[in-house]
Amino acid sequence: MEYYSTMSSITARKLTSRQLESKFGQTLDELKKYKNQCEQLLEREESEKEFLKILDQNKTLKIEMAEIY
Repeated sequence: MEYYSTMSSITARKLTSRQLESKFGQTLDELKKYKNQCEQLLEREESEKEFLKILDQNKTLKIEMAEIY
């Protein structure tokens, strides 16, 4: 009887270990996905900053052209 109790305990631990490994794998995949999304957002932010800088330069050039003519 004790043999079966020990075996079921070992089996339960193996199952729990596999479940944890699976959850860790899923969590790692989610973290990778969120990291990629974060990198994309940072790239967009940089692009937006660059775009706004170009718009400001364009505005300055238009003002200078208006003053010339």
